[in-house]
Amino acid sequence: MRISTLIAVYAPISLLLPVTVALVRKKYLVNELRPVAFYIGLQLFTEIFIRVLSFGFHVRNSLPFLHIYTVLEFSLICWFYYVFLKDFIHKNIIPVLVTGFLLFAIINGVFIQTVFEFNTYPRSLESLLIVCLSLIAFYKMFQTLEYVRIDRTSVFWINSGFTLYFSGNLFLFVLGNLLLSKDQELSRMAWAIHAGLDIFMNIFIAIGLWWSRREQ
Repeated sequence: MRISTLIAVYAPISLLLPVTVALVRKKYLVNELRPVAFYIGLQLFTEIFIRVLSFGFHVRNSLPFLHIYTVLEFSLICWFYYVFLKDFIHKNIIPVLVTGFLLFAIINGVFIQTVFEFNTYPRSLESLLIVCLSLIAFYKMFQTLEYVRIDRTSVFWINSGFTLYFSGNLFLFVLGNLLLSKDQELSRMAWAIHAGLDIFMNIFIAIGLWWSRREQ
């Protein structure tokens, strides 16, 4: 079996790690960790839902659900940053970003890219905005000096996971349709990288949730 295939197979399984930690630490998942728990739940529901459609109902094109997932994913992650950055940036910035992104995603799905295409424009914009928010979060952590050991805080690990995943996939989302329609080997490699980044993000989120108890 190809390494790329193995990575693609184990990427969804890696989601069980943060799900398990979230269940164990659920009473400690407050403030900015609550939207992260919802985000993990969204991922788990989506994985199950897509597989039921694929294997149970033989639905081959699940891309319409990716358009919906993208908006929900962006909203939950922005909720995480809204809570963490509420005293650091203007409180209206993130709500405006979410509203603007929702409108753009709707316009894109109706007039630019059909819901049966990979939504490269919203995914690319989502990645860019989240990377920007993650950098602001890092700046706050180092600027305010609230933590003696930031590597022992939930936000550090979760933010690192988001930074790694969305910055690494920005290029892939930009070229999504091209990679899917051109060289198949290149496409497999690109999506293997995507799956690998997903695994790392899940691991980082799990570590972040694990540290939640120690911050109380």
